[in-house]
Amino acid sequence: QRIARELIKRADIVAHNFRPGVPERLGITYETARALNPGIIYLYGAGYGSTGPYSHRSVMHPIPGAVAGGALYQAGRGTPSAPDAELTYEEVRRIAQALSIANEGNPDVTSAMVVASSLLMALYVRKKTGKGQYLETSMICSNLYANADDFIQYQGKPPRLLPDAQLNGLHALYRIYPAKEGWVFLACINDEEWRALCQSLRRADLLQDPRFATSETRLEHDDDLVRLLTSTFKAHPAGEWQEMLTRQSVACVEVYPRDFSDFANTSTAMRQHGLMLEVEHPSVGEYLRYGPLIDFSDSPSPCLGPVTCVGEHTESVLRELGYSSGQVRDLEEAKVVVCNGEV
Repeated sequence: QRIARELIKRADIVAHNFRPGVPERLGITYETARALNPGIIYLYGAGYGSTGPYSHRSVMHPIPGAVAGGALYQAGRGTPSAPDAELTYEEVRRIAQALSIANEGNPDVTSAMVVASSLLMALYVRKKTGKGQYLETSMICSNLYANADDFIQYQGKPPRLLPDAQLNGLHALYRIYPAKEGWVFLACINDEEWRALCQSLRRADLLQDPRFATSETRLEHDDDLVRLLTSTFKAHPAGEWQEMLTRQSVACVEVYPRDFSDFANTSTAMRQHGLMLEVEHPSVGEYLRYGPLIDFSDSPSPCLGPVTCVGEHTESVLRELGYSSGQVRDLEEAKVVVCNGEV
């Protein structure tokens, strides 16, 4: 606690995600921090919030994803099944696999984005007014806000489109198709793009077909359109479709045959654009990490280093506070701090 208080005195921000009651036990409440540093910006990154019946519940990544509907929206039509459905073993396996795949990656990063945005706004306010303040975010509200299109309901609102049961896409004009070689992803949303697609495919007959005359009728006859396009795309390899259709301003891309991590680690384009960097780590050696996400013309991003080990900067921080090397060793032996831990 003594170390924490010394750090708070010179800090801009205190941020934590402990459940209610823990900051009191640790002696790092907002009141304590503000008494030590009146300009402190103090953020509680909560699960559900500091008040209410759920405030003491722990929250992990899948929970806000489920509450906000992210997993359900990506599980595919018919998943999960009705509560009283009688399922075979194979059907249970299929549904379980679909739900596992649908544990999408947004909840943690969405919550972190809201935390970072809140802190930046508070720093700006302090720069303008000289005042610090208490901030509170929650994983639940952050993810509901990110999914606001479905969080907000009103009479007559059209239902959200769900992927098909095989998770190929939302409808015939927004999905993946098997080509002669490989797969392509097609995104053809409005009428202008639909006309360009038909002309590119030399299927003027589709433009005259009343089943596909409007976006509404195309959805009504979605299965028919899927069958037609499936047979069409089998005529050429995926790479050729990408070249032919994009030339006509139709969004179409060859699907990478493996997962994103493989693409990120093997693509020369990722390195050429600075999206992947080679760094040297003290315990795992040379490896690739993501580069800066934003390039500033007048404020170039520093070259990012390796991931930080647990306790890597403990000694340097304590030395800034006036602790000697011997005192740091004593604190480490007493298990008050951790120094130079592994990843």
